[in-house]
Amino acid sequence: MAFDLFLKSLVERGAGSGWLPLLSRLSKDLESLKLRTEVFLVDSPFCLESQQADRNAWILGYGKVGGARWSLAVRPVRVRNIGPDQKHRVDDISSWGQPVPLLEAPQHVQFAAASLLPRLLQQIREKVQVTLRAIEWARLFPETVNQLEAARRGRARRKAPRH
Repeated sequence: MAFDLFLKSLVERGAGSGWLPLLSRLSKDLESLKLRTEVFLVDSPFCLESQQADRNAWILGYGKVGGARWSLAVRPVRVRNIGPDQKHRVDDISSWGQPVPLLEAPQHVQFAAASLLPRLLQQIREKVQVTLRAIEWARLFPETVNQLEAARRGRARRKAPRH
């Protein structure tokens, strides 16, 4: 896969200017899979820009950008300042910006995001496996899926306000 070549090139070139074509190839490979599932590493903001209570940062992910296209992406966020040894949680993010294709992000953001790509690909793989298991389960037990869907619709109707 292009990802192995990408990582090897990063190590050999020290993330120099020659890595952009490889990043582009990885992005195209992911796009060709037509995953249509969004994954962002909310626990790993990077390029934190201040030491104040709320800090500007970026998170790496794969998602819809520009309303139509799926791509490797980064998303500007504001995060609560926590200790250096603590993990960020989604609750620490106070505002979310629109996703930007990774290849169109500022160069320093691209470089910083490169080290998170293996984790992102692992998260994408895990989410796809869960989805495939759900599809297989739905094929094996269609009656159960229909019953669950009918129950869900019934709960939604009961919760809807009546006029």
